[in-house]
Amino acid sequence: YDVVGKAFGWPVYKLLGGLANEKIALAFVMSSGTAAEVGAEGKALVKAGFKGLKLKVGARQPEEDIELIGALREAVGNKIKIMIDANGGWVYHQALYVLQRAAKYDISVAEQPVPWWDIDGLARLRRKVDVPIFPDESAAELGHVIQIIKQEAADGLILKVPKAGGILKAQKRVAIAQAAN
Repeated sequence: YDVVGKAFGWPVYKLLGGLANEKIALAFVMSSGTAAEVGAEGKALVKAGFKGLKLKVGARQPEEDIELIGALREAVGNKIKIMIDANGGWVYHQALYVLQRAAKYDISVAEQPVPWWDIDGLARLRRKVDVPIFPDESAAELGHVIQIIKQEAADGLILKVPKAGGILKAQKRVAIAQAAN
């Protein structure tokens, strides 16, 4: 795409159909530490100008994850968007436990709360929690995206172009998701 764009003197976004978003707010992906460390890092990132923070969870006990999420919310206040990413680190009952308790911290996205293969679990979670569910690894294949849509297992998708297999394959996922609203 870059070579073709350079040959025509166009930016790649024009080759792909035009500008979709004039501006995209960036979020910072945080690693987990102690509650105090997460709070301090969150404050520093907000001071640096980030309006969204994504906290990695799912590698600890559920109670510890809830504590970390609470510490981050307390440290950054209510105007900052907080997302969490368990990378499939919780089984269904753990995800349900954490998300039901973490909902009070106004989580804007729970990314891949259960293992990638548990699309049924994603669907059950979506019906039982007040936190938007966004699969990542579960949407790795086009067929999985269709299955997620059919089962109403997600509020949206986390789409990473390299994981999708490139720009064209990513565009297919976007088109299917848009068609399913």
